[in-house]
Order: sequence, then structure tokens, then C-alpha cells
Amino acid sequence: MPLKPITTILFILATLFASQPAIAQTDSIILKDIAWDKNSPAAMSELFIPSEGALLAGFIYKANGPRKHPTLLLLHGYPGNERNLDLAQVVRAHGWNVIYFDYRGSWGSQGQFSFKNCVKDVVNVVNFCKSTLTPYRSTPPTSSCSATAWADGFV
Repeated sequence: MPLKPITTILFILATLFASQPAIAQTDSIILKDIAWDKNSPAAMSELFIPSEGALLAGFIYKANGPRKHPTLLLLHGYPGNERNLDLAQVVRAHGWNVIYFDYRGSWGSQGQFSFKNCVKDVVNVVNFCKSTLTPYRSTPPTSSCSATAWADGFV
């Protein structure tokens, strides 16, 4: 594996969890179960996101609890066999919503796959998040969404 994708992933994870206190051997995700909110537990909802006349298959992992949570847009690598949903689960356990989608023409999304279409798909998903997913957004809106990607060369 080339060094750049590994470096990118490590940088993203370090940035994402930088606000977490450093406690040796007591990571709450590993050693302690999350206390589920009985009125607003973590959940997963299927999404169909419009993009240039096609529907992109996707879903949102909703974080635990009733408050609004920041949202991470998980941009997986190009069509293959890895979706990195293990990372989505860890991010959700840290209090973030995670939106995952498949680019046009991949993994069951409608349309024709192309690198050019991938860029348009990301723009359309961000617009979908701004207009449709208001209940999941945190405040202020300018800090409500982050994106991470690897294998496709942008973050």
C-alpha cells in the first residue's frame, strides 16, 4: 500500500480524535459499553440521494442521544471490496453521525461510474445533507459536516 493513503488515514483519525483526552489503557470504546439512550438510541437509516438523474444508495449511522451531532461524510475508495464501515462504527461511537454512500454505478447505485461523476456525486451528497438532513446537523451549521476520503486522492 502506498504511503500517502496510510498517512492520510492516520492524519484524519488523529484530527478526529484530537479532542478526546489521552488516557492510557482506558479507552471507553474498548473497555466499556456505551450507555444507550432509551429515547434516542443509535440507529441506521437507508438513504437514496439524487445525483444527476440517478439515485445513490447510502445510509446514515445516527449517533446515540437526542442532541444534534456533528456529521462525517465517509467517502470510500473507488469500487472494490472495501467500504471501511468499521471506521464508521468507531466514529459513531465517538458521538458523530456518519453518512456513507456509493458513487454512481457502484455497489447498487444507479447510473454510470466514472471518476468525473464521483466529484459531482460528492457535491450532490453535500447539497442533500444541507437541504434534507437538517435534524441530524449540529449547530452552528458551518462546523456540522466533515468529509474524509482515501484511495481517491482528496480529503
